[in-house]
Amino acid sequence: MALINYKGTLPDGKVFDQQQQAALPLAGVVPGFTKALVQMQRGGKYKVLIPSELGYGAQQAGPIPPNTDLTFEIELLDFRSRAEIEQQQRMTRFG
Repeated sequence: MALINYKGTLPDGKVFDQQQQAALPLAGVVPGFTKALVQMQRGGKYKVLIPSELGYGAQQAGPIPPNTDLTFEIELLDFRSRAEIEQQQRMTRFG
């Protein structure tokens, strides 16, 4: 799993999603996002353009219209196992 801070925007600059310390399974995101994450280094900050064919393609995805290119600003905090991330989240909540 990747532990990241990110902000996703549409071509007009409208933010459609943003999270801090998000724990994302590499297989649980659009192909372009996974492709970018595996090339990143811990601690790095990246701006990634994902063409629609590696994003949601022709389908509507919430506020994202069909055939829309996406831009993500991503800070890769770490790669961790699900158990490590869950333990950290418990410690943050109760610590």
